[in-house]
Amino acid sequence: MSEQTMHIKLEGEPGVHTILIGQANTPILPTALKISGDINTVSKFMAVRVGNPLTDHIVVDRGSCILRYSRNDKDVKGDAIYGALTLNDTIATFGINTDKSRTAKDLALFFKMNRYYFVDKNDCSKMVTELNGMKAKVEHEIESSKDDRGNKRELAEKKVISNIPTEFKLELSIYNGQSPSTFRVEIVIDHSDGGIKCWLLSPELEELKLTLRDQLIDEEIARIKLLGNYVIIEQ
Repeated sequence: MSEQTMHIKLEGEPGVHTILIGQANTPILPTALKISGDINTVSKFMAVRVGNPLTDHIVVDRGSCILRYSRNDKDVKGDAIYGALTLNDTIATFGINTDKSRTAKDLALFFKMNRYYFVDKNDCSKMVTELNGMKAKVEHEIESSKDDRGNKRELAEKKVISNIPTEFKLELSIYNGQSPSTFRVEIVIDHSDGGIKCWLLSPELEELKLTLRDQLIDEEIARIKLLGNYVIIEQ
C-alpha cells in the first residue's frame, strides 16, 4: 500500500482543531408531512401550524367522508393533512343493511354476546330465547300441518316467526369517536328448504349515517373558516 503525505496548515486561533477526512454524508432532504386522523384533525393542525391562504387549500370529499388540507400546494413535496370519519366497527360486526345472514341459533348467540348495545335488555333476552327455539317450533308446526298444503303450511311458519319481536333498538356510535345514537333495527326472517336465515335491516341507521356525516363535516368546515380565508373545494 502506497503512503501519501498530506501537508495541512492551520491558521487562526490556537487550540485543538478537528479535521474530517473522507466522503461527506449524504445530506438529509426534507420530506412531505403526511398525517391522518379523525374528522377534527385538519382544524386542530391549522390552529397550531399557521398556514397561508395563498398557497394552501382544503378539499372536501363527502362521499369518502374525508377532508384533505394541502400546504404549499404548488410544491410536489407539500404537506397533506387528512381528517376522516370512520364507521364504528361494531356496526360492521352486526352486519346491518348488508347481505350478511345468520341462522336463528347464530343470531341468538350474537345477540347474547352483544347485549350491551341493546336499549331494552329484556327485548334482547326474549329474542335470544325465541331464536334458539325457532327451528324446532317451525318443524313442529309444519309437521302438524303436513296433510294440508299451500296457505296452511305458510301460516304455520308465520305463526312461529311472529313470536319474535320484529324490531329492537340499539344504542352505539355511528362513527368512531362520536357520541352514541339510538336507532331501530328490523329482523328479516326467511324459511326455505335450506333452513331459517335472518338478516338485520335499519333504514334509520342509513339516515343517521348521512345526517351525521354532513353535520360533522359542516362543523369542521366552520372551524376551518375561522382560521382564515382558505380555499375550500367540495368534490
